[in-house]
Amino acid sequence: MGRPFEVYYEDGKCAEKDASTSAQKLISIDKVDVLFAVCGAEALAVAPISNQNKITTIALWATNPQLSGISKYVFRNSYSDDDSGRILAEAVNAKYKTAAIITGLAGYPVGLRDGFKKYYTGKIYTEDYQPGTTDFKTIVTKTLANSPEVVFVNANAQIEAVAILKQLELLRYK
Repeated sequence: MGRPFEVYYEDGKCAEKDASTSAQKLISIDKVDVLFAVCGAEALAVAPISNQNKITTIALWATNPQLSGISKYVFRNSYSDDDSGRILAEAVNAKYKTAAIITGLAGYPVGLRDGFKKYYTGKIYTEDYQPGTTDFKTIVTKTLANSPEVVFVNANAQIEAVAILKQLELLRYK
């Protein structure tokens, strides 16, 4: 609308503490009118601060289902993990009666796993792992021992997903 604006930025690092500290600085020192949070962890941490200060927060790529309705000042521009889990479960329900999920224990994959489990109607087997895991032989072996018709590799990092897929291939999962 022809009016100049200034952009201030801080790195919330997709971490609650960093996001809270950054939001407090942007509001109290820089006097911003709008905050942008990138991920769910940031948006969840910033929501009470936004609410208290009556500052609009736009959560970009923040899919955590807990954000829905968290505050009249917090808006999300993407789907939630619950939505994605439902869509995936509907597709798998149409074709498979048994499924397995191998999930990295980080915000996004856990939300997606929980959404999938909520809507999947068949028998489900789950295996979780800590972020940074590099050896998936035991997890994949335990998963395949259940003879699932489909395996959902639900990693937070590409390197983890590739390692799981390679292990599935080595154990001749098709």
